[in-house]
Amino acid sequence: MMKYLLMGTMLSSMLALNGCGGDAEGATGFAVSSNSIVNGGVIAEKYSGDGGNVSPHVQWKNAPEGTKSFVLIMDDPDAKPVVGFTWVHWNVFLKDDAVTELDEGASGTANMPAGAIEGTTSGGAFQYIGPNPPKDQTHTYHICVYAMSTAGIPVGVTVNSSFTRTAFKAKFDADILKSACMTGKYTGK
Repeated sequence: MMKYLLMGTMLSSMLALNGCGGDAEGATGFAVSSNSIVNGGVIAEKYSGDGGNVSPHVQWKNAPEGTKSFVLIMDDPDAKPVVGFTWVHWNVFLKDDAVTELDEGASGTANMPAGAIEGTTSGGAFQYIGPNPPKDQTHTYHICVYAMSTAGIPVGVTVNSSFTRTAFKAKFDADILKSACMTGKYTGK
């Protein structure tokens, strides 16, 4: 039993160091969380394409020193076998480090932070589009926030920009100080 507890602790630590552990880093590390979605839990229907497509609340804390702006990306790598690529559900580019939270339902409204740009989703929308996997398929959705060393919106980013986590890291790796991620699962209706 102790062997399995130790292995679980080591795995959690590796995930946290990789920036994919959500709150797993604890009170002192860069972390992302939500009042709408429990990290690793089930995403409620109201945040899905089957429900109201309401954007979830997302907040982050303890950004590393030198952070000047943030980028949020929500994508679905489980969509690849279905549509041939990782589906982008939300891209938010925040021009400064003062914003550390997005309110529930803010996407596509005047409640988005001043100066924020919402990029294009894989569905062509310029705002959040909720999970909508095929019926009875469960997909895992990744919400990641990137602490950027550059102020302002990244060069070349417009409302027509659409990035998966992988593509964003490939293009802006030199400007990313750290990332913090959480996940949620949703099963298609």
